[in-house]
Amino acid sequence: MIILCPIPLLLYADSIQNGRHRRMYLIAGGIVLANFAISSVLYSTGIKDYIEMLPLGQIILTAVFVMVFVHLFQYLH
Repeated sequence: MIILCPIPLLLYADSIQNGRHRRMYLIAGGIVLANFAISSVLYSTGIKDYIEMLPLGQIILTAVFVMVFVHLFQYLH
């Protein structure tokens, strides 16, 4: 859940800002999906569990929140 949580946030922020930062949001969404894919492969092969990948997911989620809030603040001004 935490790994994929940034996707709806990015989509919502993009729709509010009328696509102003769409390219950056697409790149961030690609990073989120790559993290999910890598985590899923590592889990399915038994190398790592999802809980071991949680810190990276939390870092990505925090970075997305900061990026969206900065852009929303800039958009409001």
